[in-house]
Amino acid sequence: MTTIDLSGNHLNGSIQESFSDLPRLQKLLLENNLLSGSVPTGIWQNRSLSTSARLTVDLQNNSFSNITGDLNPPANVTLCQGKNVMDGGYLSILGPLFPLVVIRSNGWKFTL
Repeated sequence: MTTIDLSGNHLNGSIQESFSDLPRLQKLLLENNLLSGSVPTGIWQNRSLSTSARLTVDLQNNSFSNITGDLNPPANVTLCQGKNVMDGGYLSILGPLFPLVVIRSNGWKFTL
């Protein structure tokens, strides 16, 4: 399976890290739902993507509150996370995000 598109389905709940068990996944599209809680970095960590393969994780327009885990993704990962609420001390994790190809984060609301 290379693409999972569950966007716009009014899904609620949280993301399970079990998406990381799909080694050929190239697109995980979860935008425009009612998902909440933490985003597990295991979705894009420890993946064996070839140099030409890309992983796109689109989490836009949900209610995620933070990102858990080590934020040091491969260079060929695109993380779209706009229009979510980011709380707590995760503002300081922006430094390790620079290896990402693209980060679309307009719309995140950072609260301390």
